[in-house]
Amino acid sequence: MRGKRRAVTQVNIVAKRFEETLKFYRLLGLDIPAPMKQPPGALHAPANVNTGVAFEIDNEFLARLYNAS
Repeated sequence: MRGKRRAVTQVNIVAKRFEETLKFYRLLGLDIPAPMKQPPGALHAPANVNTGVAFEIDNEFLARLYNAS
């Protein structure tokens, strides 16, 4: 692994209070469009950031779906 440099490419937040979390990050200046709502019950909001790092917010329902497998 010598010579290879690791980098963070994605930050994903699981929010218990999804709407309040979106409001907080929007107040900080992040451009976060309306969340995706598929599958039903799941909420996912990718922020538009120009850093090369994906920044995404999910609700707990979606996180449980991801972690089920």
